Amino acid sequence: MSSRLTSSYLEPDPLLGMLTQSRDPTLPIESLILAIPIEIAISVGIGALVLAIAPQTSQRTVDRIWTDPGTSFLYGLLVYVLTIISVIALVITVIGLLVVIPGIFVFVIVVIVGNVLAVIAVGTAFAGESNYWLGLVIGAVVVALLSTVPVLGEILRFIITTTGLGAFALGFSK
Repeated sequence: MSSRLTSSYLEPDPLLGMLTQSRDPTLPIESLILAIPIEIAISVGIGALVLAIAPQTSQRTVDRIWTDPGTSFLYGLLVYVLTIISVIALVITVIGLLVVIPGIFVFVIVVIVGNVLAVIAVGTAFAGESNYWLGLVIGAVVVALLSTVPVLGEILRFIITTTGLGAFALGFSK
C-alpha cells in the first residue's frame, strides 16, 4: 500500500502537464487568421455606419488628419491625458461616479469613431483623397495587417487611434 501511494505521487499529473506545457507555436498564426477578418469586418461595419450617419463630419475629420496630422495627434494625446485626470478626480468623489460611468461610455464611442476615421484616412492614401468608402475598406485591411506586427503594430495602432481621436475632437472644439 505504501508503494502505491508513493507511486501515485511520483507519476505526473496529466492535467498539470497540460497547464504547464508551453503553448503551441502555431496558435498565434491560427488566431491571426481568424482575428484579421473579424477586425476588418468590425472596422468596415462601424466605418460604414459613421460615413452614413455623418458624412460631412467624417470628411472634415479625414481631411483634418491629412492636413494637420501632428496637431491631431497632440490633441488626441491631450484628450487621453485630460480624460484620465478627469476620471481620477471624479472617482474620488461619490457623486462623480454618476458622471464617470456614462462619461467613460461616451469616451469609448468617441475613441472608436476617431479610430475608424483615421482608418479611412489611411485608406484614402491608397484609394484617393475623395473616395472615402473605398478608403474605409482599404484602410481596414491595411491597419489590420499592420497591427499584426508585434511591437510596431501596437505603436502604429496607438498613433492611428490617437490621431483620429484628436482630429475628431478638434472638430468639436472649433
